Amino acid sequence: MKKQIILVVLLGSFGSFFAGPKSLLEYEEPMAPFIGDIVFPCDIDPDLCLYYKGNKIQLDINHDKKSKRIGQSLTKKDLVKIVPYAVNEARSTQKIHLLICDRPLPSSYDNTINYLYVPEGVSYKFYTLTAMRKYDQDKVAQGYCWHVTQEVLPADKIIPDNTIIFLFKADYIAGLDVKVWPLNSNIRILPTILMDQNIDREDITQAIIQARIIGIDFDTIHKHHLSNSSKIESKTVVMIKP
Repeated sequence: MKKQIILVVLLGSFGSFFAGPKSLLEYEEPMAPFIGDIVFPCDIDPDLCLYYKGNKIQLDINHDKKSKRIGQSLTKKDLVKIVPYAVNEARSTQKIHLLICDRPLPSSYDNTINYLYVPEGVSYKFYTLTAMRKYDQDKVAQGYCWHVTQEVLPADKIIPDNTIIFLFKADYIAGLDVKVWPLNSNIRILPTILMDQNIDREDITQAIIQARIIGIDFDTIHKHHLSNSSKIESKTVVMIKP
């Protein structure tokens, strides 16, 4: 009888031991909203094309997208100068990239998109954002901000996975405006994307229309209310039927 009791105790101990790692594997890292915006010098159609980790970023815009067509004129109340956007990312993220390019392309094999890249001869602007503390003149931490460096992609022009992609003419971008967020805040404030103030409204409108045309094909390889997708290494992978 004593041997049976000891055996039960040992089995219970082994069960607890192996149950531990399972709970650790099920741990999900806390997420935080990364909030950014794009500022234009004039009122524009806010239906822009942004993507992140295989997902199309859903913009918080008010106009009715069901009746929208490429090139369709909007009423003045539907036009804006500031377009906000947001992505969810791990709260501990220390580095993220931002790419502005009007014609990135996918590289595929066996009906699966492996990565995105910028073709030769296509203009782009690529930024690396690294989180850092912001100090006042007394060297007291006031909050966090992003240290921004403009860089070039590797020789193969492959876009890193943790890159926010904004489909737009890179030559129209003036730069980024870095913001500070509080130390204990649950949000991360991405730098504002600033448009060149000297670009005509007609040129900006044309760039938006061209981006939406390219976005039609780009949407098919990004999750956009799709059900046939799976997670691989924290990315959304969409299978394309031949």
